[in-house]
Amino acid sequence: MYLLLLLLAIPAALARLPACKEGEYEYEFTECDSAGGRWRVPVPRKPDQCEATGLASLKKDGLVTFSYQSPSSDVFFNVYVRNEQCMMRSGQQFYKYPARTRNFQWNNDTVHLKRGHNLIVWQAALFPNNRKLERNGEPVLIKSIRVQGVAYTSECSPCPAGSFTKSESTTSCTPCPADYYSGEGATECIKCDTNTQYS
Repeated sequence: MYLLLLLLAIPAALARLPACKEGEYEYEFTECDSAGGRWRVPVPRKPDQCEATGLASLKKDGLVTFSYQSPSSDVFFNVYVRNEQCMMRSGQQFYKYPARTRNFQWNNDTVHLKRGHNLIVWQAALFPNNRKLERNGEPVLIKSIRVQGVAYTSECSPCPAGSFTKSESTTSCTPCPADYYSGEGATECIKCDTNTQYS
């Protein structure tokens, strides 16, 4: 009886979970894959609740496979897919709850995607009134995301102006120091003429 009530409460609690707001996350780049693709993903700063989303446009039915760690039994963790009208895919289970992981092992899970636009949403939240995660440091981690059936292969994004990277396959860009500048895709920063310029 109690288990049934808990299972009914989980989707309701997650449905009220707000999306991260600007300032609650920062952007990081994933490593480039073998096809040269890279994702720019938001990483939450607030550890108690958040969601990550990804958009995939598929030419045919496909899959999203992700590698994750979810060691805490005090965290709701789920993934679901919505179509281009933000509706759940018909005939699909509304929420998928990936299994809890143990001993720092990485698990893989797969969600089927339909042809067209797919919004993939990962949600994690603490059970109500539980701050154990903040003390024990057991967040949900997603190491990799692979989508099969995409319309095209994306290219790695160049570093924006004002930053640089030494390698094309890096996961992040380094900001230029004070009084240095760079253009988009730079591999180094150039010193400003400090008599006439500043940055």
